[in-house]
Amino acid sequence: ARTTDGRPRPRLAESMASATMGGGGAVAQGPSVLGTFKEWFSLADQQRTGMITGQDAVQFFTRSGLHKTVLAQVWEFADVQKRGCLSFEEFVTALRLIAFAQMTANGRPEGGLVDLQQARMALANPAFPGVPFLQGLPPPQMQPQPPPPQQQQQQP
Repeated sequence: ARTTDGRPRPRLAESMASATMGGGGAVAQGPSVLGTFKEWFSLADQQRTGMITGQDAVQFFTRSGLHKTVLAQVWEFADVQKRGCLSFEEFVTALRLIAFAQMTANGRPEGGLVDLQQARMALANPAFPGVPFLQGLPPPQMQPQPPPPQQQQQQP
């Protein structure tokens, strides 16, 4: 498919991955979330290759409690390069898609696929936390917001 100006239309997976990423390839997440995602990547990378294989992904992503058809959909769209393994950036895309699938699970029958248009909008929204619940893994420590500065009471 092509855009109206004749350029090839990017695949949905590529646009989802780019929505997940900030400038220069950095993940658009706070430092605490990014650190947690790096820890989770290390846990999932059983072969220590710097890539998550399909077998490792199955073991890791099943902690989400999502149906295998949903996880297969997540894999298909996160594996942008279609190499059969996930880079760190693709892994983060998969985690954020899993978080979206968990959030919207009540509106789908068991094993029902994720609405990818809604997922793309959620992933593009900087306010979407995109942190899934994974059984046996602690969630990232969210940075507490500092209290607002108190107004100085002026003496008459």
